[in-house]
Amino acid sequence: MSEIDSPTLFASEKMLQAAARGDSKKAVAMLAAGGDPSYCLPTDEDGMTVGHWGALYGLESLLDLLIERGWNPNIADNHGRTALMIALSAGRLSCAEKLLKMGADPFLLDSARRSAGHFALEHPAAGANGLRALMRNGWAPGQRDGFGFSAGHDAARQGRPDCLLALLEGGWDPRGRSVAGKTAIDLARENSHWDCLDLLERWIASGEEKGLLEAQVSHPACAEDDGNEKGGKRKGRRGL
Repeated sequence: MSEIDSPTLFASEKMLQAAARGDSKKAVAMLAAGGDPSYCLPTDEDGMTVGHWGALYGLESLLDLLIERGWNPNIADNHGRTALMIALSAGRLSCAEKLLKMGADPFLLDSARRSAGHFALEHPAAGANGLRALMRNGWAPGQRDGFGFSAGHDAARQGRPDCLLALLEGGWDPRGRSVAGKTAIDLARENSHWDCLDLLERWIASGEEKGLLEAQVSHPACAEDDGNEKGGKRKGRRGL
């Protein structure tokens, strides 16, 4: 990699400082003046780049220009957090959706193995809609963190029935256990989130009932009995 010339480095530093202040207008001007997003240096000890700051403050015009200039939206800070994760944790849903369209990877994990789905639960403005946006872009709701907790476990622990419903509708299995053996139902009960507990118990019960009915219909013996019953009825009608 060739060294960065002083004017480019200076412009990049100024751009990062403006983004860190949430000054979209100045950051965009600095980028247009020669700031190179491929060489964005960290602004602090956390390794935040201009894209991370843009996601944190919801600076969509800055993100647009960064992508045009070749910025990689999957660059992680020192904690493994991408701009997508930060946008979700800050409740910047429109920024998160923009980043997903621009190629942000929803499957990446931070240093604690938390997924973008876990970050969506950190702010009510993202929440269920953030989870749905991730799932529309292929994210698997069963992703677990380093303790074996899925986003569903976190939603049950926090008392977020709207998030639980979004995850359940997206295919999340609520019966999964954490490393410590906890299910989402356990966490909802331990934290007295009775609405979450009721939702989970009803969902599991309806799924088990549906599975039992499907098993009965598909079982060969059931199909044979059903045929015999129909045949018997037909025979009875002919006998009449």
